[in-house]
Amino acid sequence: MKSSLLIIPLLLGCQPAPGERRPSFIDGPRLLAFRSEPAEARPGATLTLDTLRVDALGPPRFAFCVKGRSAAEYNAVDDACLGEGPFIIPIAATATLPMEGCALFGSEPRPPLPGEPPVRPADPDETGGYYQPVRVAGSLIEGFGAVRLSCQLPAVPAAIAQAYRERYRPNGNPTGLTLERTEGQLIARWDPASRERFVRFDVATGQLEERDERLRISWFSTGSPLPTDVTEPLQGSEASIEFPLQGQLTRVWAVLRDDRGGATWAALESW
Repeated sequence: MKSSLLIIPLLLGCQPAPGERRPSFIDGPRLLAFRSEPAEARPGATLTLDTLRVDALGPPRFAFCVKGRSAAEYNAVDDACLGEGPFIIPIAATATLPMEGCALFGSEPRPPLPGEPPVRPADPDETGGYYQPVRVAGSLIEGFGAVRLSCQLPAVPAAIAQAYRERYRPNGNPTGLTLERTEGQLIARWDPASRERFVRFDVATGQLEERDERLRISWFSTGSPLPTDVTEPLQGSEASIEFPLQGQLTRVWAVLRDDRGGATWAALESW
């Protein structure tokens, strides 16, 4: 059984089937979000890892998985990442990205050994990104996050590669997120600069193109299910949902993500 590489954001974007618990309702220990600072880096760079966990006991335990995926495992971690063994590298909250990240998960596969067929580069996501999987574990909580890797473009003309190196800026985490409760509403606001403009290589046209990041917010509450689990895509620097809960202490969280692997969050306690 394969586990989603981007387990945290993917699960939070799903709509529950009838009778299932809504993702916004927190009634026990949960891992809500993962982030690294910086949000994107070259292999060998130093990172600081962080999580948003609810009712967790003790600090999280982190580990890099260095088992590459097969061509059939797009955006999935290998079974080896779910157990213990030589492909699991326990790390502290401050850690160094494995040097082989772009070879295992990106556009820079190792040269084939004698007699082996050529190794195909990994497929990027729609923003041109590649990701190093990170396992997050702790008392009653386990899941996966991912760190965006700054890898070279796959085989492209030299002029395109040079222009990409000059124009591309690594992703940064969204910033300035705040939460406020007003009469019947929950309002999230953030720094407008959180929506970054970036350049990507368009395989269809063979050219570089510029895009603005897409942002989305995942909402959570301990009081009862919220009317909205995820707000996307977001324009501007504010989003709101109905928040009719009254008469009980309610803990509320908002997780703001961009579509290049960045994240931030804010919390609020309200009666």
